[in-house]
Amino acid sequence: MASAPRVLVVDTNIERARALQDLLGASGFESTHSASISAALEALERVPVDVIFVAANDAGEIAQLLGEADHAHVIARIEDATVSVPPPKSWGVYELLAHDASSATVLAVIDRAVRDGVMRRELALLRSRALDGIASALIGRSSVIAHVRERVGRAAASQRTMLVTGEAGVGKDIVARLIHDLSERATRPYLLVRCSNNADTLLEELFGVARSSATLGRVGLLETARGGTVVLDDCTALSAGLRTRVAQAIVERTAIRLGSQTPVSLDVRFVLMARDPDVSGALGARADELLGSVSVDRIVVPPLRERRSDIPLLVQHFRLRLALEHGHEPTAPAANSVMTLMAQQWPGNVRELEHRVERDVYGAGEALPAVAHPETGANFSVPIAATWTLDQLERRYIEHVLLQEDGNQSRAADRLGIDRRTLYRKLKDYRDDGVELSQAG
Repeated sequence: MASAPRVLVVDTNIERARALQDLLGASGFESTHSASISAALEALERVPVDVIFVAANDAGEIAQLLGEADHAHVIARIEDATVSVPPPKSWGVYELLAHDASSATVLAVIDRAVRDGVMRRELALLRSRALDGIASALIGRSSVIAHVRERVGRAAASQRTMLVTGEAGVGKDIVARLIHDLSERATRPYLLVRCSNNADTLLEELFGVARSSATLGRVGLLETARGGTVVLDDCTALSAGLRTRVAQAIVERTAIRLGSQTPVSLDVRFVLMARDPDVSGALGARADELLGSVSVDRIVVPPLRERRSDIPLLVQHFRLRLALEHGHEPTAPAANSVMTLMAQQWPGNVRELEHRVERDVYGAGEALPAVAHPETGANFSVPIAATWTLDQLERRYIEHVLLQEDGNQSRAADRLGIDRRTLYRKLKDYRDDGVELSQAG
């Protein structure tokens, strides 16, 4: 059972404070009283409260209290009748009341402050959970994947139509699912439509068929997903006619079943997915024909070769997940094996890496042989018996890339999949820890 909201009453007039406490108690609040600002500060150190109600004559009296209020809303009442009530923001309080404010007004403002505080904490918790969900699904520390996580968070908080692009295997479907799961539509349907697989029947499946003497009719997926999210995967496969109908559905928020002239209202959020990272290419030669006047936000999911520094974390994640799924203790990959993985181009991106880890775990169990980097021809070598941490492995890889790029930090950062400032910070951290890198420059 939730505890009653707590109110701290700060007032030098003990009789008036007790009258307010009686009113609060009768209204379901818990309250305590402090006769001075210093006493209130001591009380706040012992017990947190939801609202602080303070009787004051000027801002100077409550300035210190505002600094220690933490998450509590501060409501101030001006007791000097000659002082006009300034705008609340000028004092930094939740609400300022005149000296003659009625008990009903005081109680109403306190109640509103409590409800606003509860809502603020719930939103903060939801945002925290959303960030945790994004971080656990989009693994990595690179700047490019951090940017994707930021965009996903923004997309989940909006209702705008999204266009998610990227090469095969980068995780576009994970991004689309996160946008839905972290949005206010999370409890409603999530429908993923593979446009290239259903080209012949997609029109009927999406929009449905009107009832007639010859057919019982059919409800389309756009109606079925009411309140939820519809993801059109590989939207480049849409025919010209279907592109037009989809664009109309997005813009007008209505759909017309085949054989009917009556529009049906829609309440769905559209997410389009395409492999081509270029907007015009992703939507075909006539992008405007598909989008019309649709306002579309875009998220580009980077290929794995542009975020090589994330590979050790991804390998660790996949191995841990496999261990949990099959009920055995997770084992650390050989350093030489991970370095080899970081050296490759990964045309199949994260999906290909996942399959490689599965083969490594359930295959022969041998470390992968060292391979030459396709751009430099240089081998990555790490003692097979080395028991390095991920941080040590990352440092070894950064050193190797710097060597291959002759100490050029800009080119090295590009190959590592991080921005130059991140690389500079890592190199500074290495130097501060007493680690000497030959190209730490």
